[in-house]
Amino acid sequence: MRVTLVAASSGIGTPPIDTDDMDNRTPFHRQLFERLRAVGEGVADGEAIEPVAHLVERGAEVVERQVERGVEAVVETVGGRARTRVVVLLAAVLALSSADTGAISAIAPKLETSLHIGNVDIGLLVTVSGLTAAAGMLPAGWVTDRWNRTRLVTVAVAIWGAAEIVSALSPDYAFLLVVRLALGALTAVTGPTLASLTGDLFPARERSQIYGYILTGELLGAGFGLLVAGLVSAWATWRVALAVLAVPSFVLSWELHKRLPEPARGGQSRLERGAEEIVAAEDLEPAEPAAGTAAAAGGAPTAAMGPDSGQVGGAAAETPPPRPDESPVLREVRRRRVDAREGVILDRDPLQLGWWESFRYVVAVPSNVTLIVASALGYFFFGGVETFALIYIEGHYHVGQGAATLVALGVGAAAVGGAVLGGRVTDLELRHGHIEARLAIPAAAFILAAIVFLPGVLSSSLVVAVPFFLVAGFCIAAPNPGLDAARLDIMPSRMWGRAEAVRSFLRSILQSFAPLIFGLVSTVFGGRSAGFGASGSGVHGHGQAAGLQPTFVIMLGALLAAAFIIWRGRKHYSVDVAAADATERRFPAGAKEAPAHGGSG
Repeated sequence: MRVTLVAASSGIGTPPIDTDDMDNRTPFHRQLFERLRAVGEGVADGEAIEPVAHLVERGAEVVERQVERGVEAVVETVGGRARTRVVVLLAAVLALSSADTGAISAIAPKLETSLHIGNVDIGLLVTVSGLTAAAGMLPAGWVTDRWNRTRLVTVAVAIWGAAEIVSALSPDYAFLLVVRLALGALTAVTGPTLASLTGDLFPARERSQIYGYILTGELLGAGFGLLVAGLVSAWATWRVALAVLAVPSFVLSWELHKRLPEPARGGQSRLERGAEEIVAAEDLEPAEPAAGTAAAAGGAPTAAMGPDSGQVGGAAAETPPPRPDESPVLREVRRRRVDAREGVILDRDPLQLGWWESFRYVVAVPSNVTLIVASALGYFFFGGVETFALIYIEGHYHVGQGAATLVALGVGAAAVGGAVLGGRVTDLELRHGHIEARLAIPAAAFILAAIVFLPGVLSSSLVVAVPFFLVAGFCIAAPNPGLDAARLDIMPSRMWGRAEAVRSFLRSILQSFAPLIFGLVSTVFGGRSAGFGASGSGVHGHGQAAGLQPTFVIMLGALLAAAFIIWRGRKHYSVDVAAADATERRFPAGAKEAPAHGGSG
């Protein structure tokens, strides 16, 4: 497709920007600055404004150099252009969903006034979307393990944008609530597909770090939705704000279709540092079944094997040869000759497991239950605070919507730093032999987040509270990369889609109720359940914030509970990693895959 962008400037002849050139020769930002220079040269013909023209040209050159250095630094940090492209695209998918939630928070005052609703109704908007997403994740996980994943997420993103436009046209609250159900069903696709794609595209030894980069999309998306929806709704209406959010989804859908091919399952398309291109599954030859595996002829139809059927580890077992992509966790598990957990080593291809068998297997792995419950509690707290953050800041600290939005964006920026640094520190500790780093670091971060959030929310001064909120935001985001990487360690690769679906299903149920529960609890402490009457300036009364303050304090118990559960459950991690490795060696993902419906291109 050839698209031409023409500079709309009066009396200045500048050549068009050709998107083919963007793709094949000159980066877009460099073409843009060349057009700016051309504009400067054109304007320089007028003697009266010649100094201004030269100033524009010099400014364009300075900005171009800074942008190029920034882009090169990011590419170098992530590990090459192909890896950067995948990270940006997957992060953008996460950003869409969180941008919608952030937008609801930003337009909450306008919704309350326009639709005559209150805290409980606002919470319900987020809850119904999350519950629908949870219900859709189980079938989405089953499809993810069998169909073309990039095609699934591309179509879902496009339809999501259309649903966002329909929500902007809602005539009343009931219609808006129904549309939110549809949005939730579409976001159900993203969890399983992104987890499966990340596992197949990036080496296990770097997954915490890579997840840190990808999860920044979730945080940046929330900030983007908060900022854009807040500004647009202040300038126009909440309907225009929701419609504006639909535009990036169509752009992203096209970019996914164009730039992200379906990778091979099992690691043949894995992107090592410095990779320039993504190898598509259709460009690879199927791997031959490994000698000695039970995959070729079809194993016994039992769901699992016991300790007498070939457990990994133990004094009598031989150390298996290393796999090409062996994580530091697995390498340390093998060095210590850790025994695999009895009953969770599969005796048949994971793709042969039915719905109920898959569910039972996923919840039979103790480490997975730990990860599900802990991450659910963390997201529960984050989801509730995110929904009511602006209302609380405006009312408790007596500031306007602009100042409240600025604080929320600052906390979001700190959370981005927490996700990135949390992932890097976790992988660094793993390389130093700390096998439980992906669980121990999240537990410590959750405890620290609760400790520093408390004085901030109790403070009556925004200046005093902001540093505490920034540190809390950093700590709340830091656990997620390690926890997300750990869930891939304890599952065979052919179970990644369904395992993530089950995890996201159970997590989303609790997370979806967070805004509603926060809203209900706030009414117990004085918050109004409906029609609490935002002023035209968007500043809420102190009484409404007073209901949220004790709610936030009580809900800190979710973070402390998450830390306790992770700490107690960490002892199961290494034996579950050994069990997943045993199943993976019996049924290599690259060997004799089940038919992938929908093609691989």
